Amino acid sequence: MRTVSIWVTAIILIFGTIIAWSALSPAYFETVDWVDDDISLTGDALDAYDSVKNAGNKTIRIIAPAFILTYVVWALLKMSERERYTGAYG
Repeated sequence: MRTVSIWVTAIILIFGTIIAWSALSPAYFETVDWVDDDISLTGDALDAYDSVKNAGNKTIRIIAPAFILTYVVWALLKMSERERYTGAYG
């Protein structure tokens, strides 16, 4: 039963990572505009918009790889824990 729960968790994490990456990648690669083309900003409003957009892009660039790296570290810790208790990965 424990093996099944580990595999189910791993599958959920893999699909969750794929879904999260597909949601974050447009902003990560800056291929999406945050404001519709109909709205034209000028002056201080444009400066504020640009600063918020840049801060959001930097946040996403930090969070997306950290999100995936967290899963990799978690999986490695689970593998080492399983080897310690059972003597094998399988």
